[in-house]
Amino acid sequence: MWLVEHVAKALGRSESWVYKRVAEGVLPHTKRTGGLVFIPAHVMTWLTAEDDSPKASRRTTRAKSARSRA
Repeated sequence: MWLVEHVAKALGRSESWVYKRVAEGVLPHTKRTGGLVFIPAHVMTWLTAEDDSPKASRRTTRAKSARSRA
C-alpha cells in the first residue's frame, strides 16, 4: 500500500496534485482510518489508462494545432 507521498513520488507530482485527483474522483484510492491509501498496481493501471485516453489525445492535438498556428 502507498500513501499520498509515495504516489506523488512515483508519478513525479506534488502531494497537492494527488489530493486534487482524489477530490476529482479520478485517482483510485481507499480511505482508511489513517487517511488515504493506494494500491500501487491500481495507480499504475490508472496511469496507463490515462495515457491512452481520448482526452489525452485531444490535449496533444490541441497543442499541435496551437503550435502550427503560431
